Amino acid sequence: MDNSENQFLQHEYLNLWRFYGIDLGPEVAWPKTENAWEVEGRAGAPVLFLGESLLEAPSRNLLLKIAQAIALPTDDLLLASFSSSAESSELFRLAPSRVLVAFGQAAHELVRSIDKGVSFSVFFTHHPTALLETPELKKETWETMKQVQEVLRNA
Repeated sequence: MDNSENQFLQHEYLNLWRFYGIDLGPEVAWPKTENAWEVEGRAGAPVLFLGESLLEAPSRNLLLKIAQAIALPTDDLLLASFSSSAESSELFRLAPSRVLVAFGQAAHELVRSIDKGVSFSVFFTHHPTALLETPELKKETWETMKQVQEVLRNA
């Protein structure tokens, strides 16, 4: 079995366990892949931060600071980064149990392309790169993140 088949099977097993509500704990994380999707964090995390090229250092660092600012433990967070060849159907494999935050226009379009029958809250805000380049946008993102924090408190 080659590496790509092994990674596929890992994803399938994680999805099956998650589907049946089996908590694998924080030590089980999604493996990084070489395709259109890269993920970092615990499988089945309640919060998904989604965006194009999110795992690159400046974006990733800012997202972790944002999570810390709303008191979101890293064990409760899955970061998902995608390229332009990403399929929206793959998003269902990453679906969080409580909140999805789409960062940037590409993430907005990807999320809007899926079926409306999702069972989690969805928020849209600016991409971390835009926040770093245009600090005036941070206020809007902070307001969105406060709404995310409120949803998590009331869950």
